[in-house]
Parts: sequence; C-alpha cells; structure tokens
Amino acid sequence: MFLRLMSSVVAAPAESPSLKLLALHGYSQNGAVFRDRSGGFRKPLKKLGAELLYVDGPFGCTAQGEDEVEADADLEKRAWWRGGSRQETYVGWRESRAALCSTWQRERCDGVLGFSQGAAAAAMLCADLEPMPKFAIIVSGFVPRDRDVASSLLKGGLPVPSFHLFGSTDTLVEPDRSRALAALFESPTVVEHTGGHMVPSSAPVREQLGAFLQSLGLARPARTDTDYR
Repeated sequence: MFLRLMSSVVAAPAESPSLKLLALHGYSQNGAVFRDRSGGFRKPLKKLGAELLYVDGPFGCTAQGEDEVEADADLEKRAWWRGGSRQETYVGWRESRAALCSTWQRERCDGVLGFSQGAAAAAMLCADLEPMPKFAIIVSGFVPRDRDVASSLLKGGLPVPSFHLFGSTDTLVEPDRSRALAALFESPTVVEHTGGHMVPSSAPVREQLGAFLQSLGLARPARTDTDYR
C-alpha cells in the first residue's frame, strides 16, 4: 500500500535533520491540512533541527452505506481506518500499520506526532514500531476501541516518552479518553489546555512542549546502517 508523503523541514541543518517525526493527521484531514494546523509546534521543534514527515491516510472517509471506491478517490479527506473514532472494528488499520511501519523504516524516523484519529494511530504504532520511537507527541488522542488491533498498546506500561495534549472543552474526544490513553504509557507528560478539539499554538503550550523535548536530551550521534537492521 502506498502512502502519499510530504515533508516539512522546520530548520535547515548543515547536513541532515537532527530528528525526523512521522506526522499523522486526524480523521477527514490530510497531511497538508495537518501541516498547516500544527504550525505552532514548529518553534520548539526548530531548535532540534527537526523534519516533519506528513503522510496521507490511505482511505477516504466513509459512513455506513457510502461507496468506498468513491470515497477513496477523494484525496482531501483521508483516514487511517474506515469509519470514525466510535467504530468498534478498525477496518483497514492493519494495512495502514504495515504501510506506516515500512515508511518508518525507510525514512529512518525518530518520533511520532499524531492528532485525534492520527493520535490513536501513533499510540498503537509506539507498541509496534522497530526501532521503538524515541518519543511521541499525542494531541487529542483516545484509547482505541478495537481491542484486537490495539492489543500490544493495551498491555500498558509502554516505555516511550510521551507528551499528551488535549483540550478541557473537547466534545469530540472527551478529556477522560485522552487521560486514559496517557495512562498506557510509562511516566507520560500530560498537558491540558482550555480549548477544544484542536492543535493549540499558544506560548504556554509551546513552552511545555519545548521543555518536554529538552528533557529527553535528543541530540544524537551519527547513525550507522546497523541501527536499522
């Protein structure tokens, strides 16, 4: 399965970006939309010389009874699995996961960033990716309802440093659902903002994200090919 990939280099290092993040959009968005709406995160990431790789979900957005072929032809509204966040069975996620794992290996990424459905997808990937992500930024995430495909994540105690951001007035993904997702990670950093279902860009949020990233000591030595074998 092919995923349309676009990148956004938020700094211009002399040789190569210090870090690569795989960025997963929300339901009914696409990579370009998420890139525009995550602009507020670029300042703290710029200090690390990070490159954000925005990927389009492979599926069109469908509801029950809609034509899947017609939906898939719409490149503007994409998804990581069929249906919305309240689906009990995530049809298509196994295919998305395989494609994303391939992209992760090929692009030699370091971390994941996800919003809403993409945040739930990013959390599941944290339990499956090799090598394991160095960190995860989870915005308006929720515990996946499909317990089969999320079985590795649902074991809990995931040792990936994680930054969980959600709005206290979010009515699409209620704050308790985001807190429950954070609880599946070891020592998560949890930040609640006053907005709704959004990627906030306020200075306090940027400062807290920057502090999280700095706490990880993400400056790294040059990698060798054996790191990804």
